Amino acid sequence: MTVPRSEAVGALTCPNCGAALSPQDASCPYCRAALALAACPRCFGRVFRGTGFCPHCGTAIEEPAQAGPDGASPRICPRCLPEVENQLTAHLVGETLLDECHRCGGLWIDRPAFDRVVQDRQRQSKLLAVDLDGSSGFAAQPGAEGPGPAAPPLRYLPCPDCHVLMNRKNFGERSGVIIEVCKPHGIWFDRDQLSAALRFVMAGGLEETRRRHLEEFERERVARVTHPATAPSFQTVWQKKGVGFTDMGEIVLDAISQFFHWL
Repeated sequence: MTVPRSEAVGALTCPNCGAALSPQDASCPYCRAALALAACPRCFGRVFRGTGFCPHCGTAIEEPAQAGPDGASPRICPRCLPEVENQLTAHLVGETLLDECHRCGGLWIDRPAFDRVVQDRQRQSKLLAVDLDGSSGFAAQPGAEGPGPAAPPLRYLPCPDCHVLMNRKNFGERSGVIIEVCKPHGIWFDRDQLSAALRFVMAGGLEETRRRHLEEFERERVARVTHPATAPSFQTVWQKKGVGFTDMGEIVLDAISQFFHWL
């Protein structure tokens, strides 16, 4: 049997055998593969799940990253648990892949991707341009209108990847945006929080936090030189900040690198 193929832009094809199909097909009549429609994360055009590239815009189709040791279970919204197991959906904004919960409007972004956003003003602008607050429909509950929901209850959330409870942090130490962080995997932003964090970054908030760290480090260094008997040790000072180093070289290195980081 000859399998009909289509080279037309936007034409849907079977991800298994490449046959030209209609969006109404529930299975391929040629190879009998089951079909399920999905949305391209960039242009939101209709594609069959399992398709490698979007027929509308040519973007490589990226499914939401999988969680669990077997890599088979989809990411579940940590904010909606335990009330409901709501799966996250991938959206590609520019070059940044976000996993979104359509129910609560929360967003998950992996750690390397967010580090790139923090360092790239163009990525920040693209994310803000899609209106993450929800008035354009992104990160909003279906049918939601007007102001966003009330602040979520205070509780520690499990990481969507490893399911370990995440740490709550004030983004940039002074932004007032309390985010959930799993250092190995990523960051969870409740609705409106990613926009607020990006505006803080673009207004120079992280640079101000870094400047304050440098000034404080210099004050402690001077105090140790001028009043060595009474000045607290670097180890004591930075342990109070949550740094468990005991070696002076590591403390200095951390002051140069880790304390310049967005966390």
